[in-house]
Amino acid sequence: MNILHLCQPFHRPLGSYRRIYELFHDDDNKHLLVSIRFKGDNYSKTQKCTEDIAKNIKFVLGTISLSPVLNRPPFRAFEQNRSQVCFVNTVISNKKFDIVYAHNLTWQVSIGARLASQYNVPFVVETHGLYKDSENGNQSVFALRNFVRYQRMLKRYRIIKEKANLVVCQTQMVSEYFKAWGIPISNLVLIPNGVDINEFNPKRFARLARNMRARLTLGKKIVFLYAGYLDKINGIDFMLKSLEDYSNMLSKKAIFLILGDGPLKSEVVKAEKRFNGFVRYIGTVEQEEMLLYYALSNVIVIPRPRTPGAENMTPLKLLETMAMDKLILASNVGGITEALRGGSGVLFEPDNKEDFLRKVSLVIKNYEKLHRKKVNRKIIIEKYNWELSRQTLKKALISVLSHR
Repeated sequence: MNILHLCQPFHRPLGSYRRIYELFHDDDNKHLLVSIRFKGDNYSKTQKCTEDIAKNIKFVLGTISLSPVLNRPPFRAFEQNRSQVCFVNTVISNKKFDIVYAHNLTWQVSIGARLASQYNVPFVVETHGLYKDSENGNQSVFALRNFVRYQRMLKRYRIIKEKANLVVCQTQMVSEYFKAWGIPISNLVLIPNGVDINEFNPKRFARLARNMRARLTLGKKIVFLYAGYLDKINGIDFMLKSLEDYSNMLSKKAIFLILGDGPLKSEVVKAEKRFNGFVRYIGTVEQEEMLLYYALSNVIVIPRPRTPGAENMTPLKLLETMAMDKLILASNVGGITEALRGGSGVLFEPDNKEDFLRKVSLVIKNYEKLHRKKVNRKIIIEKYNWELSRQTLKKALISVLSHR
């Protein structure tokens, strides 16, 4: 099969990049991923994936400049859509596809549905984040702007309901979410994120982790690790603000390491100077080094606020660090709670500074007792397996093709 994928820009090797690679890199199909960013937006500063993802997964990234006259309301949305359509049509000119696969709920839905109709092929939709996440957490105070965005969202869901032959859901909660929008159950397939348990094996990194801890002069401190995109949706700002008044109290027993890139990078750099060693910003690292940081840490921090994405999606880094048998300190939101059920984790109420600090102190005082359980890896082995997800998706795509 030749599959056309339409997706947002993403950060290598995190999140969406990892999922796409794991689901498609070793199948018998040819994949073309088309992604678009506009000059001046956050992606232009932070997006790192500009190369093919695998031998069978080609990646094309378009950077579009809008004229100053048209890059403002009420022209911007229309001009962006027109530019996106032109770019995609240029990239796929003279190519044939068997499936059109939209990975996000923004421009990919409308353009994907149009292309699927044009090619007379199945249209598949998957979400790597729900509506408010795709708006970068921008909650405008202007009622008209919110109204326009809501109408745009309704239009996308109508397109999915009427045009999509298959809707890929990462969690059971996402499946329920789409059912509530009237998507037929027969069109829904659950494809959870997974983990390569051989790659994410703590025994592989035990010696290297000890050496790295010594190099970083971490001593016997409890290492809290934040690894991910540096934006409000992932809660990095909340974590830094919460720690502001308690750094001196906690610094003798713990240290917070931060990995990643994003629009709040400058705030993280400022915080590192302000906290005087209690918070260290590492920057971005390659996948193998990321695993090493997972291994040397004691606690993984996932401080997401309550958003549709957090309530319905399970962060890939949560599953990966569970496979490394790490203790998890995370927001009590649906997508995280679902994966951690029965596991080794401490939950705090989202956006609650006092509860977060209370749970940080709890972990520091009772780390050995809390981590003794060590059942997170077992949960991953039994429930979150990339091979199982690959086979389920393959069958679903073949079924969609056979019913055309």
